Amino acid sequence: MRKLAIVAIVAALAAALAVPTTFVSAATPDGASGPWADSVESSSQGLRKDGTAVLPERSDPTAALGEAEDDDSSGSYFSLGFGGEIVLGFDNYICNGDGDDIELVEVTNEPYPDERVDVYVSQNGVDFTLAASAVNKDATVPLPAGMPWAKYVKLVDVSDPNLHNSTADAYDIDGVKALHSFEALEMTIDKDVVTDPPIVEPGDQVTYQITVATTTDCTATGVSIWDTLPTGFTYDSTDDISTTGGATRTSTSDPTLGDTTPTWGYWSIPGSGSVTITFTVNVANDVPEDTYDDTAYADGDNFDQIDDLGEVGQDADTPLGQDPEDDEDVTVENPIVVGGEVYPIDLDNPTASAPWFGLALILAAGGGILLIRRRRAHQL
Repeated sequence: MRKLAIVAIVAALAAALAVPTTFVSAATPDGASGPWADSVESSSQGLRKDGTAVLPERSDPTAALGEAEDDDSSGSYFSLGFGGEIVLGFDNYICNGDGDDIELVEVTNEPYPDERVDVYVSQNGVDFTLAASAVNKDATVPLPAGMPWAKYVKLVDVSDPNLHNSTADAYDIDGVKALHSFEALEMTIDKDVVTDPPIVEPGDQVTYQITVATTTDCTATGVSIWDTLPTGFTYDSTDDISTTGGATRTSTSDPTLGDTTPTWGYWSIPGSGSVTITFTVNVANDVPEDTYDDTAYADGDNFDQIDDLGEVGQDADTPLGQDPEDDEDVTVENPIVVGGEVYPIDLDNPTASAPWFGLALILAAGGGILLIRRRRAHQL
């Protein structure tokens, strides 16, 4: 008995002094420029089939982040446990492209019974939509047809315990990858003056046109478009809204008469699609003579604010290659009065706009010549 006790004590002491198992560190998150999951939003680990806890080396949810090691080294993956789940976030966007959009890398030494998960996706991390049911081991799945992009993936274990031995711990996730990934949408915005020539009088109207387009092969959603009008310019009416490339209006928010920052919303604009808005504004009677420039803006759910600011050589929010420009400039000029008649001035062709303008110049010149002759005659 004494020998057995000593043996037990030695064994216990050896266990206490044993060097802990060294886990293999999971790949680090690859950020917005990479396609792999970057954050653990939540996790709820289930149990093994026999009701015991999953082993510690399989219980770190961050092991599912970053590029998959694609091996069964301790610490390189996260075991969900039967009925367990995990929610992973992406700094990049998962785009709904052609074919499947998400890849799951699972760790299993074959041959082995099925290990399955339901796959859910979300844009906001709160509202999830089922993308695929009972996916087995390594797999690829598409985003739902009505979801143009996602930022979160939830995996819920649905493995059948009856197929496994007593110590099985269900689905083992090594990594989740966006097959169609982008860091940020590439958008363009352009504003032009439709009124030709772009010269008006106080009290007149000006017509503008704004075009917003998606150049990335993914859909921009929740797109809102607005314009900051110069002082004394106010919104009058929307003349036309046209779309290309399958762009659709998801909800309607229109400006009202007199707005100084007319705003239109909201659109989904697929890759290579566009929205063009043509609208008219009123120029107040007291607007001073000058050339006026203003800025059009757009933003959306999955891209930052962009603008068409022609006054700046290249500001941070304007897409490359669109500054500087003057195609949104409008010149306000007072008309001339000749013989009691009021005529607008067209600087490019003044005599065409004001027939009396040329005659006035001739009379003025003739009057000057006559005055000189009279002075010379007087001197003689």
